[in-house]
Amino acid sequence: MNNQVKSVRFVIKGFPILSIIFALIAYFVYGYSFIAAGAIFLISLAIGFIATLGFIPVFGVVLYILLANKFILFVLSSAGIEATVLTGVIFLMGLIGSILYTIITLLFFLIVILSFRS
Repeated sequence: MNNQVKSVRFVIKGFPILSIIFALIAYFVYGYSFIAAGAIFLISLAIGFIATLGFIPVFGVVLYILLANKFILFVLSSAGIEATVLTGVIFLMGLIGSILYTIITLLFFLIVILSFRS
């Protein structure tokens, strides 16, 4: 019985719950539109992956801003919807993640460089 509970917990942890919450919010914000909910779900998932560009030191955040902006505009125009506060929140959450990734990478490189000096 314990093994079954562990496997269920693993599945829940790997599930993109925040993307689903954003999609549900989008369903109501965009007038009960499943297309808008799907578009926001796709944007939310993709922004999480695009935010990993922050692992590139210094330029990762700039690449995130450029690529995320293009991707969001492409998906929104393809779905025929406009940007709202919801898309701005998703973009900003990805930006914060990208900045954190950059800080982690820079700290790692500083630790490595300083360990070679001593």
